Amino acid sequence: MKIFQRNTVASALTMMKAVVQNGYGPPRDVLFVKEIPKPKLTDDTKVLVRVVSTTVNTPDWARTIGKPYFLRLAFGLFSPKKNRQLGTDLAGVIEEVGSAVKEDFKPGDQVFGSAIENDASSASFAEYTVTDPALLAKKPVSLSFDEAAGCVMSGITAMKIIRDGAKIKKGSTEILINGASGGVGSFAIQIAKADGAKTITAVCSGRNADLVKSLGADYVIDYTKEDYTDPSNSDGNNNRPKQYDVILDNVLNKSYRQSRQILKENGFVIPNSIGLDRGSWFGAIPMFLFKPSNYPAINCDVNRQNLQTIADLVESGKVKVIIDKVYSLDESPKAVEYMASRRARGQVVIRVS
Repeated sequence: MKIFQRNTVASALTMMKAVVQNGYGPPRDVLFVKEIPKPKLTDDTKVLVRVVSTTVNTPDWARTIGKPYFLRLAFGLFSPKKNRQLGTDLAGVIEEVGSAVKEDFKPGDQVFGSAIENDASSASFAEYTVTDPALLAKKPVSLSFDEAAGCVMSGITAMKIIRDGAKIKKGSTEILINGASGGVGSFAIQIAKADGAKTITAVCSGRNADLVKSLGADYVIDYTKEDYTDPSNSDGNNNRPKQYDVILDNVLNKSYRQSRQILKENGFVIPNSIGLDRGSWFGAIPMFLFKPSNYPAINCDVNRQNLQTIADLVESGKVKVIIDKVYSLDESPKAVEYMASRRARGQVVIRVS
């Protein structure tokens, strides 16, 4: 009897729930929540985190369905090989700190940040993960775990795009955001507004018009009724800009030639999508390879400074994290499926614990 009890305790301490991917295809067919070994802190420079919340991002669903097919060269032609687990964004609690960690972290600290991509012991769709402390920051008390997790990839991407890419000039920059109600778009509207954009035009479906207006959009184009790249379209609103300094394209369903029609002389497009509307084999990859010279180069790395900056924006009240739906870890396949529908408004959260 005693042996049975010891084995039970050992199992509880060394196993955890995690989302595992077996093959490419619809999330409900290839994603499974299983018991797998809890990662061990074998690297003294890393930390072990108990994950409380994570979010679903475009790389998660794109890798699940295996499209564009070109991406399979990195993950495995017929089945993902390098890392069968998913997820990078996280908010949680430090469980263990490596002896060589120089950052001011200790067990019990509430943190948010990112797991390490393509590392078998580092994925956030799991109860525990090992990650680099450089990818973490202490979670502000005023932010919930769900909000903190929602700040990471989408928040930092939007912040760097607007501040390092668009470089908003207060009172003069006119920006159009395609895919304005999604994770990056909902942040980008608010940050552009906070930074003083003259006008913000949001492209989304009509059902999301009220949402993007509440976030700061001055004009809304319903893509189901109007082609935003057609300069002759005004939808009866003569005050809406005909040309823009910047187009942030979170969908990439339009070519550069089409977008060029509504750009000012020195205007430019900032691409931010895998562009499946452009084909299942390569998506928008050719657009990145043969981009115009005035596409800005933007570094959206997750690091402590960027995490702190986006958290400060949320704490200040200038930006809020829009959360569409919250799923449990067991519902992760449904969460990824919903994100893959490309109809999510803001963040799709998986609450792990």
